[in-house]
Amino acid sequence: MQQWMEYMSSTNYITAPDAVSGPPRLRYFLQAAAPAKSQFNFDLEALRGIAAIIVVLSHAFNPFNTLDPAYHTSGIWAYEAPGHLSVLLFFILSGYVIGKAHAVPLQKDTILLYLKKRFVRIYPIYLVCIVFVFLVLVQSPSLAVIYSHLTLTQGLGKPVLHAIAPSWSLTYEVVFYLLFVPVSYFRVNPVMLAVGMALLGTVAACFFPGFAMGLVPTYAFGFTFWLAGLAMATYSRPDESAASYASMVGIVFLFLTLGVLDSPPAMLHRAQLFLLKTDLTIAPPGQEAYLVFRDLAFLPYCAVMVAIFAALRLKFRKAIIALMTVLPALSWWHYLKAADGRLPVALFFTALFYLLSIVFFLFSARLEQFSKRVIKGLVPLGSISYGL
Repeated sequence: MQQWMEYMSSTNYITAPDAVSGPPRLRYFLQAAAPAKSQFNFDLEALRGIAAIIVVLSHAFNPFNTLDPAYHTSGIWAYEAPGHLSVLLFFILSGYVIGKAHAVPLQKDTILLYLKKRFVRIYPIYLVCIVFVFLVLVQSPSLAVIYSHLTLTQGLGKPVLHAIAPSWSLTYEVVFYLLFVPVSYFRVNPVMLAVGMALLGTVAACFFPGFAMGLVPTYAFGFTFWLAGLAMATYSRPDESAASYASMVGIVFLFLTLGVLDSPPAMLHRAQLFLLKTDLTIAPPGQEAYLVFRDLAFLPYCAVMVAIFAALRLKFRKAIIALMTVLPALSWWHYLKAADGRLPVALFFTALFYLLSIVFFLFSARLEQFSKRVIKGLVPLGSISYGL
């Protein structure tokens, strides 16, 4: 009985008293108790905090006048952090964490508490932020816009306030949380559904760009990322021997270059233009940001990043990391050619981060202890990632 109580306190699979009623379910939880005790992964909390910091950097270190109309970064400080890519990482990480937390499919008596936990996770800190924004806005928005932001439906018919532009992604998260209910309840295969969502987004962008205000492609592509994380949680297996903190730091540095070294999505975009003879970049009205077909090129990067931080089994690990490191380097040729062989000063941090990623990958054994201290030091940021 003590083992069962420990299991209940260490996971959120059990959400209602009647969820454990009856001898069969009790036996199931007693059998599952031992492996569940160590399920929480603090390294993934660090990854969540890292993604939040990158989003902050993308808004602060920006070469355009978005933070302050009279100010923008320049010179070596004109670093373009991959903020949009970090949102994609958040999606796949969210799907993975929800999949792990709810490995047992949702039932009628557990759905309500699942939704309550999602609400408590997001809405309180969001409400504080959005009320503050309303108080400091110079020009008051319409009641319809205020209502859309209070109900987390901004972008679905009403524009996202530029003063709190990052909130666009929370609407996506809410939609994905709701969609998880039937996916889990009916035990839908997340891999097949992810493929279906990618195809739906592609077909909708290609043949029905104006359907449902153009929202179908961006939400379908976003849900593809979320489902990829869910699929990893469902089918992947941990491999403690593959855990490497140096690889975690190395993949973070590589990730920090992808806002500029964007050859993977550029190649996918060219292939799409060649095969479909049309541009699948759909801009839904009122959206501060949105997802397009070429974003799918970053899905492997986000998935491998989560796999490294979660210490999951990954076949051909070294070859995959090597390929992921080489592909962005193709962008250097483009930048050097455009600048007559001289690296633009604005790419200073991008070049530095790229070199550091190679160093941490090549000398992982020597840098393991240092890397572990770095990752563990970032764990507390994960719990306030939404606040950031």
